[in-house]
Amino acid sequence: MPANFRRKLNDRGFLFYTEEAWAHIFPEFYQTAFQSPDYIRREWGSLFDIVGIIYMGYQDLIVMRKRGAGAPATAAAMITTAPISHDRH
Repeated sequence: MPANFRRKLNDRGFLFYTEEAWAHIFPEFYQTAFQSPDYIRREWGSLFDIVGIIYMGYQDLIVMRKRGAGAPATAAAMITTAPISHDRH
Protein backbone atom coordinates (compact mmCIF):
# COMPACT_ATOMS: atom_id res chain seq x y z
CA MET A 1 0.00 0.00 0.00
CA PRO A 2 1.42 3.41 -0.91
CA ALA A 3 2.62 5.51 2.04
CA ASN A 4 0.00 8.24 1.50
CA PHE A 5 -2.79 5.62 1.58
CA ARG A 6 -1.32 4.08 4.75
CA ARG A 7 -1.32 7.53 6.41
CA LYS A 8 -4.97 8.10 5.50
CA LEU A 9 -5.92 4.67 6.82
CA ASN A 10 -4.02 5.28 10.06
CA ASP A 11 -5.58 8.76 10.49
CA ARG A 12 -9.20 7.87 9.63
CA GLY A 13 -9.40 4.13 10.20
CA PHE A 14 -11.08 3.78 6.81
CA LEU A 15 -9.74 4.07 3.29
CA PHE A 16 -11.65 3.76 0.02
CA TYR A 17 -10.05 4.25 -3.36
CA THR A 18 -10.53 3.38 -7.00
CA GLU A 19 -7.83 1.30 -8.59
CA GLU A 20 -7.23 2.38 -12.16
CA ALA A 21 -7.12 -1.21 -13.38
CA TRP A 22 -10.67 -1.83 -12.08
CA ALA A 23 -12.19 1.60 -12.74
CA HIS A 24 -13.88 0.63 -15.99
CA ILE A 25 -14.79 -2.91 -14.95
CA PHE A 26 -16.63 -2.44 -11.67
CA PRO A 27 -19.13 0.25 -10.61
CA GLU A 28 -17.82 3.26 -8.69
CA PHE A 29 -19.07 1.93 -5.33
CA TYR A 30 -17.41 -1.48 -5.82
CA GLN A 31 -13.71 -0.71 -5.51
CA THR A 32 -11.07 -1.14 -2.81
CA ALA A 33 -11.69 -0.43 0.88
CA PHE A 34 -9.65 -0.96 4.03
CA GLN A 35 -10.82 -0.68 7.64
CA SER A 36 -8.59 -0.69 10.70
CA PRO A 37 -9.39 -2.97 13.67
CA ASP A 38 -10.15 0.13 15.79
CA TYR A 39 -12.57 1.41 13.13
CA ILE A 40 -14.29 -1.98 12.99
CA ARG A 41 -14.69 -2.11 16.76
CA ARG A 42 -15.91 1.50 16.94
CA GLU A 43 -18.30 1.58 13.95
CA TRP A 44 -19.44 -2.01 13.52
CA GLY A 45 -19.18 -2.71 17.25
CA SER A 46 -22.01 -0.24 17.85
CA LEU A 47 -24.31 -2.59 15.87
CA PHE A 48 -22.84 -6.06 16.44
CA ASP A 49 -20.80 -7.95 19.00
CA ILE A 50 -17.32 -8.30 17.52
CA VAL A 51 -16.50 -11.93 18.30
CA GLY A 52 -13.05 -11.86 16.74
CA ILE A 53 -10.76 -10.69 13.99
CA ILE A 54 -8.95 -13.40 12.07
CA TYR A 55 -5.94 -11.97 10.28
CA MET A 56 -5.41 -13.78 7.00
CA GLY A 57 -3.21 -11.34 5.09
CA TYR A 58 -4.70 -9.03 2.48
CA GLN A 59 -8.32 -9.94 3.28
CA ASP A 60 -9.07 -10.58 6.94
CA LEU A 61 -12.19 -12.11 8.46
CA ILE A 62 -14.31 -10.28 11.01
CA VAL A 63 -16.64 -12.51 13.02
CA MET A 64 -19.67 -10.59 14.27
CA ARG A 65 -22.87 -11.59 16.02
CA LYS A 66 -26.19 -9.82 16.32
CA ARG A 67 -26.35 -8.07 19.67
CA GLY A 68 -28.01 -10.21 22.31
CA ALA A 69 -27.96 -13.35 20.16
CA GLY A 70 -26.12 -16.49 21.15
CA ALA A 71 -23.57 -17.84 18.73
CA PRO A 72 -24.87 -20.62 16.47
CA ALA A 73 -23.13 -23.98 16.95
CA THR A 74 -21.39 -23.76 13.57
CA ALA A 75 -19.97 -20.32 14.32
CA ALA A 76 -18.88 -21.41 17.79
CA ALA A 77 -17.03 -24.41 16.33
CA MET A 78 -15.26 -22.23 13.76
CA ILE A 79 -14.28 -19.66 16.33
CA THR A 80 -12.80 -22.15 18.77
CA THR A 81 -10.65 -23.83 16.10
CA ALA A 82 -9.52 -20.74 14.17
CA PRO A 83 -6.57 -18.64 15.38
CA ILE A 84 -8.12 -15.40 16.59
CA SER A 85 -6.15 -12.30 17.39
CA HIS A 86 -7.47 -8.92 18.43
CA ASP A 87 -4.28 -7.01 17.75
CA ARG A 88 -2.44 -6.91 14.43
CA HIS A 89 1.34 -7.35 14.64
